[in-house]
Amino acid sequence: MPEHHFKEDLADVADILGEDVAQELFAKLPGIEFKVPMQFSVHNPLVNIDREIADRIIATFPGDKFYIPVKIDLTDKVATIKKLVKSGKSPRDVALEVHVTERYVRKVMADNGIKKPHQVDENQIDLIDWLNNTDTE
Repeated sequence: MPEHHFKEDLADVADILGEDVAQELFAKLPGIEFKVPMQFSVHNPLVNIDREIADRIIATFPGDKFYIPVKIDLTDKVATIKKLVKSGKSPRDVALEVHVTERYVRKVMADNGIKKPHQVDENQIDLIDWLNNTDTE
């Protein structure tokens, strides 16, 4: 089962159809409660999302009722931020994924004693190797 930061209806959508479908609903239909039609209709809120994603939802959940939250609960965001940072994601990537600012991610890290993951630039020369190689020339 994939890891995500959604709850209730969106968690079910993310588990069954994927994070991309849940993100599309969250981004384009926040605060909306709707019944999934049996077939695509211009009179249903799904008309506001990508048609391919709407068709996937209709095929999987015909007749089901969903509520799309306006925002993810802040306590869930803190837990998600901590988990994503500990997995090695950068504060910028975490901020984009969780829909918060980089500054907020850094604050959560500082409040929880989480250090920024050490990232090595693959193009950076190893100082010890460089010093050893210059001694022989």
